[in-house]
Amino acid sequence: MLSPVPGSPNEDIYAHAKHRLGALCVDSDDCRSPTRPHKRNKIGTPRSPPRRPTPRSCASTLAAGSDEEDENMVEPAGVDYSLRMPRDLFGADDDQHRRALATLPASNVNPFAPKRCDSLGEAKPAPKPPRESRFGTDFEVVKVIGSGTFGMVHKVKSRIDGVFYAVKSTRTRFKGKRHRDRLLAEVFALAALSADNDHDGGRHVVRYYQAWIEDERLYIQTELCDASLEQHLAKGRFSRDAPSLWHFLRQMCLALDLLHGRGLVHLDIKPANVFVVVAHQLTFKLGDFGLVSRANASGDVVEGDSRYMSKELLDDDVFDFDSRRDLTKCDVFSLGITTYEICRGGTPLPPNGPEWHTLRTDPPSLAPIGVPAGLDAAVHAMMRPDPTDRPSATSLLEDRPELQSELQQLAKQLELERNHVAEYRNQVINLSQHRLCRSNTWA
Repeated sequence: MLSPVPGSPNEDIYAHAKHRLGALCVDSDDCRSPTRPHKRNKIGTPRSPPRRPTPRSCASTLAAGSDEEDENMVEPAGVDYSLRMPRDLFGADDDQHRRALATLPASNVNPFAPKRCDSLGEAKPAPKPPRESRFGTDFEVVKVIGSGTFGMVHKVKSRIDGVFYAVKSTRTRFKGKRHRDRLLAEVFALAALSADNDHDGGRHVVRYYQAWIEDERLYIQTELCDASLEQHLAKGRFSRDAPSLWHFLRQMCLALDLLHGRGLVHLDIKPANVFVVVAHQLTFKLGDFGLVSRANASGDVVEGDSRYMSKELLDDDVFDFDSRRDLTKCDVFSLGITTYEICRGGTPLPPNGPEWHTLRTDPPSLAPIGVPAGLDAAVHAMMRPDPTDRPSATSLLEDRPELQSELQQLAKQLELERNHVAEYRNQVINLSQHRLCRSNTWA
């Protein structure tokens, strides 16, 4: 027997309702076959005639308006047999109950729910699915081979072709259009230089493959070199004999000849930005064009490493910023002082101080440490204080026989031989004409 719910009427309406449940129950035979489907009568539909009295154990409520009454049932007067919930079941009056229901969320009005859903606030948009990273999808990171204020350089293996590459990524997101354009200048310069396959200097610039922007960061994919010149010098793997020094200077002059011929300047030439590819012989490549600019740029330019920077970039009295300036001579100075450092065995250069000024006004001779006189003269010419007195990369390649390739030297020697032959022919012709004139005179 169910006990009365607190706050309900004194009469046990549930006890009386149990006597009227038999009209809608299945027969006793059906109860013995639980898998047999049976049809239940809807509430309010009369059932006639019953085959036998309905057991009390299977009793159900008799629908209102049924024609059949249980003969043993005694109906107490004033009792409501409907299945409606008592109005005071919650122990509150009707107005308070309606106000309580009105404050419940529309999505969950069940007071017995273990947890209510707060649907009264504004619906929040579903989170966006994470975007696939092109860097993580296309490449497998092997290790970090460089880092700095600009970002990081990773040695990666392509998941597409299985080749190793170097991928440079910026550390910070774009801070605005100007910052974005500044970073993209390196991409434009590399793309323009890599597209030129006719110039010999193209083989001495780090090869560019592609670039993309991901999460407001710039990624640049280039060829992977074996090491930087700075690492080679630190490990003592660079031979400082005269042929090796001329070999290095020639390849860097070829790179500058290509770069300056396209109207661009590097402005950050130093051993850390010169890369080495070890094959049957060392190949040097100029890389890291993060400070690249136009050769005739006006206004202030981004300054590189002070140890390799020319003085006119820092001294407004020497370098007239209002006039049309030639920044290519700044690259020539940086290459010259880099060669000067290599000749001295890789001894670090001073970032400032008296020695810094001495190297830019009257650098000491390299002859006492065994550097050939021709190389010493070329390096000092590149480090002259007045930028207009410095030779260009093109003039160095043309005027210095040591900076010319074997093919160029053979071609130049062949040209000299042809000039000698032409001069000899002219002498023979003149001598023949002179003899002919004399013979005619005697006749």
